[in-house]
Amino acid sequence: MRNAWAPAKGVTFKARNPKLFVAQFHCLGDWTKVVEGRPWLFRIAAVVMEEYDGFSEFTSIELDRIPVWARIQGMPEGLMKKRDLGEKIAKKVGDIIQVVVMGGKINSTPYLRTRVWLDLNKPLVRMVPIMLKERMKYLVQYEKLPNFCYFCGCMGHDVLECGDDIHPKESWGWGEWIHVPFAALGI
Repeated sequence: MRNAWAPAKGVTFKARNPKLFVAQFHCLGDWTKVVEGRPWLFRIAAVVMEEYDGFSEFTSIELDRIPVWARIQGMPEGLMKKRDLGEKIAKKVGDIIQVVVMGGKINSTPYLRTRVWLDLNKPLVRMVPIMLKERMKYLVQYEKLPNFCYFCGCMGHDVLECGDDIHPKESWGWGEWIHVPFAALGI
């Protein structure tokens, strides 16, 4: 992760167990860049991070969520102009960190963009239902999404590691379509 983060002043790692590390940043700017740049991926797996004060017991820190950018595709223009409406819709995807609304201006993108906390123990939200004149469902896509199961929709494992490993493709509720393509991210 040191190479991916490219800290200006360095970072020191201390292993607590094979999958748990403490990272101490030598510069507040580096720490801010890393925290705001989440989610970080290592071999398509999420690097789950929480702030640690150096005094608390490690077992008290819950590593069960990651922040991600989500796009709710095809939203009506009127719903993307007002913050309260955007937040009401974004809340259906996860706990809100930020919602990008145009403050009364026309949105130049065909989606509502929001940053949310995703619970690693819950399935990814695929569609957001909205009732206007009629009930509509809008596709949710995620930027920089870690590995997840196409059968159950939960992060942290893939379909070959889910349950008894016998899940015909036609029974999968999720797929590649839930990812925002890297080309659309400018990567």
